[in-house]
Amino acid sequence: MTDTTPNKPIKHTKTARNYTWLKNALLVLLADVIGTWGAFLFALLLRFDFSYSQIPEDYFMWYLYLMPLWCIFVCTTFYIFRLYHSIWTFVSTDEAI
Repeated sequence: MTDTTPNKPIKHTKTARNYTWLKNALLVLLADVIGTWGAFLFALLLRFDFSYSQIPEDYFMWYLYLMPLWCIFVCTTFYIFRLYHSIWTFVSTDEAI
């Protein structure tokens, strides 16, 4: 026996929207962290002609020490200026995939 009732639209509750927003915001946050780490590593490699062995240990140790702090600063600043709140008005994960 087949069901002939029309499909009812799914009601989006506020909790479901908050969960979707949180999931999308964490995805963008992860992309920001990876991008920040990568950009600074690229700049460090560029400074030493893309030769990892030429990077002095002090430079690399400072890089490893400061990058978590810088990522926290960048992500906090983006959150304060609500960059994670409005981005999904214009872009969705369906378009990104």
